[in-house]
Amino acid sequence: MEETRQKGRRTTVLVVDDDPAVLVTIRGILEAGDYRVLVADNRQDAAQLAGLEHMHVDLALLNTGMTATAAVEVAEALVSARPGIRLLYVSGFVDDEFVRIKLLDRDAGFAPKPFGPDGLSGAVQEALQEAATQAQGGTKARVKTMSGSAMT
Repeated sequence: MEETRQKGRRTTVLVVDDDPAVLVTIRGILEAGDYRVLVADNRQDAAQLAGLEHMHVDLALLNTGMTATAAVEVAEALVSARPGIRLLYVSGFVDDEFVRIKLLDRDAGFAPKPFGPDGLSGAVQEALQEAATQAQGGTKARVKTMSGSAMT
């Protein structure tokens, strides 16, 4: 089983997607992996959840297929509410140019859809490990795909 606890507490993942079916599916996969999962279907709810003082959010999983630049707007709101939050973007529609232009300047991971439960869990674990490495003084990560290859 993956390590889903940090300092005696369950790792919390905030999932932001505008599709209720996707939210339910991703929530089920992550909860089966012993993650604590929060869900939001819009920027305002995501920022509100991330901004709660008593709430610790380790990772935000954002669908870049949301309308227009919604994923980037959500990311900006989350980073504003919770500086240092780790971001993992997922999409089946994003092209390499979008990743380079919009995501490369962020400390973010990228997981292309479709993925199964193991692929999603692996991408989440990889993003969390990357964040832990950076917190321990590692170098700033570039946007990484789920397979581990960095986007250039």
